[in-house]
Amino acid sequence: MTEQVAAIVITYRRPERLVETIHSLIGQTRRPDEIVIVDNASDGAAEAAIAEAGLQRSVRVLPQAENLGFEGGLSAGIQYTRTEIDPDWYLLLDDDSPIDPASLEQGLAALHDLPPRSVLANRGADLPKGRVRPVYGHTLSAPRPVAVCLFDGTLYPRSAIEAVGLPRADFFLMFGDYEFALRLRRAAFGLFVGPSVRSAAGYSGFGSSPPWRGYYQTRNQVRTAIEMRSGVLLFGAIDRVLRQVTSLALHRDDRFALRIRLRLLGVWHAVRGQMGRVLDPEDSRYR
Repeated sequence: MTEQVAAIVITYRRPERLVETIHSLIGQTRRPDEIVIVDNASDGAAEAAIAEAGLQRSVRVLPQAENLGFEGGLSAGIQYTRTEIDPDWYLLLDDDSPIDPASLEQGLAALHDLPPRSVLANRGADLPKGRVRPVYGHTLSAPRPVAVCLFDGTLYPRSAIEAVGLPRADFFLMFGDYEFALRLRRAAFGLFVGPSVRSAAGYSGFGSSPPWRGYYQTRNQVRTAIEMRSGVLLFGAIDRVLRQVTSLALHRDDRFALRIRLRLLGVWHAVRGQMGRVLDPEDSRYR
């Protein structure tokens, strides 16, 4: 029996890039059996762009009443797909992540050569002493194990979702893939980064970000360490905050005070367990 693959794409007000990503999925040498678009309250722009491109029969669109964030969108998309399709594999993508034409075919082939209960990503990280060291699939000739797989561009087996549940919707944005990867490792899944699922858009890296991202990254990382009762993770979270604050102090911009304040607020909310969408990314005060 042929394995079923569902591609889940999370979109938020980037209709042109979304259409590119859908075209890349339709053009795969091994096309996904289902393409599910979770539209995070794009005010109809995503559905209009899909219709204008003539793609409405190729995808299922799940419009959301509010912006759930990437993690919340994934949780909604996977939950829907499990109920309606129950695929053997999930390919998770952001809306600006078109992939090379043979990505899915090569990714599935690579997974069948890996041990059972494996996950394959095109980006991930090692966590030496709790610190984040990025690993990029396009730099590798073969899959290698990592501590963390990023959601975007990763193939997950159905057994992974059955074992550890859904991504943390209450994280809203940032660090959800790290937390999910840690759950998978505790459930004895192997996490790998390899060259198979390649983005045609290139790699932007782990660079600078707007102030609101610092809040969510800090809050969710510290909260993960607290909930998992991990001293190593907590040390890594505190170390990362201190290094980022030092970097901000050395390269001050006009939002320096805001960046520091939001990171400290993230720590406070993590300790209190205040989760969900606290800061609106569209609010100009936090951009």
